[in-house]
Amino acid sequence: MPSRKYDAVAATVLCAVVLLTGLPYLPFPLHGDQALFLQGAKQMAEGDRLYVDYWDLKPPGIFFWYSVAGSIFGYSETGLHAFDLLNTLAAAVLAFAAARRCAASSFAAAASGAVCGVTYFAIADARTLTQPEGVVLPALLMMLMACCRVGPTAWLISGVGGGIAFVFKPIFVVICAGLWLIAARRSARFMTACAWILAGAAIPVLATVVYFGSRASLGALFWTLFVYPRAYLADQPVAWGRAPELVLWMTASLTGVTLLALLGGHAAVRNRSPLLQPLAYWSLSAAVVILVQARSWWTYHILLLVPPLSVLAGLGIEWLVHKSGELGFRRRGAMLFLAICLAHPCIRIAQTWGLLLAHRGAIDTRSRSNFQARVHPESRVALRDVENLGGSTPLVIFGNPWLYLLTGRRQAISVSGWSPENWTAERWGVIVREIRDKKVEQVYVANSHAPFLDARVRNLLASSYSVQLLRSGQLYTRSAGD
Repeated sequence: MPSRKYDAVAATVLCAVVLLTGLPYLPFPLHGDQALFLQGAKQMAEGDRLYVDYWDLKPPGIFFWYSVAGSIFGYSETGLHAFDLLNTLAAAVLAFAAARRCAASSFAAAASGAVCGVTYFAIADARTLTQPEGVVLPALLMMLMACCRVGPTAWLISGVGGGIAFVFKPIFVVICAGLWLIAARRSARFMTACAWILAGAAIPVLATVVYFGSRASLGALFWTLFVYPRAYLADQPVAWGRAPELVLWMTASLTGVTLLALLGGHAAVRNRSPLLQPLAYWSLSAAVVILVQARSWWTYHILLLVPPLSVLAGLGIEWLVHKSGELGFRRRGAMLFLAICLAHPCIRIAQTWGLLLAHRGAIDTRSRSNFQARVHPESRVALRDVENLGGSTPLVIFGNPWLYLLTGRRQAISVSGWSPENWTAERWGVIVREIRDKKVEQVYVANSHAPFLDARVRNLLASSYSVQLLRSGQLYTRSAGD
């Protein structure tokens, strides 16, 4: 069979494996971050301006991505995860295409793509899915592929991928810069390559500037990205408490893939693979990006390491297959240990499928709610609060913003109450002023968020609102005449 037919068969099998892996994650509940982004995208579709009528400190790329997801599949958890599945499938296919540049067989390249796509879901939970570090992976893989080619098209694609990554998070430029340099240095026309790369990077960046400029919100964009973070980060301590969780999560999730990647790196060195240098740089720079974000250190930051490890892991699998007949007792023992390490993520996927089938596919409302409560216990609070927050008028929620989407109610003020422990005094001043000036009818304060409320908000609620005690929080209703 010609090599192209082998590649087509391998790519087809790869797509089937990733789709089968990701299907049980479609009805997953929304964590607060994802709900915040999706609510923002929904209000943008309804005419609100990002950073003016709807404000959060995250860069605009993630809101654009959620807007595309919502416009195609609907502003719901299923629609969001359906688009995420396609995004992950694209990352897996790009990992396959990149690995095919240096792998000896279609099988090894398909293994790289499968490890990339399957690992994303295998280590996922409601907090990890559809975070910027995960959804930006196709853009970074575009840059990796461009490192293996020379010419204006490759350089332009590399620039576009890096520009997209920058719009998601400016700190991702640490990864992009090295990949750009590698791509440019492989050409005899270094300055020409740099010009094409910069031209490509300018496309998504200028498109973002034009978007905000056309909505008279360019100043708000600049302030949010480059002014506010200095005040915000100054109040944030290093998240040492999350460091053990991060290390344990990474050890449980990526040990097997990392061991395979080390074998693949050994094979790549012996074969002088053109991907070895960009993959090594990606891995090191991603580790730097993770460490620099010491004031957060969320587990989903580790997703930046999945593609380079996956591509190398495919080469490691190829090496094991070719060398399996030559392995002695010690090496066979090492392979057994490797299999045990890989079992953990595979078991998680099997458990998710089992839960989905046990809840009849989470098709109807009741089975879906039960499934969501099992896979993400924190969602029980939001699902329980829905019946108490019915209505049609905009309200303010100091709690999980998923409640906006579940109840169909809009956010009444520009600042979300999802992470009150992080807001500066200036942001609290905006919240108080908007609640008072817009005469917000209802404010819901979840028990989990009550300790973080600013004193000015407490005083306003105590003086102008009547309170109803609910199981999971307090619902404040504006008093008549206030």
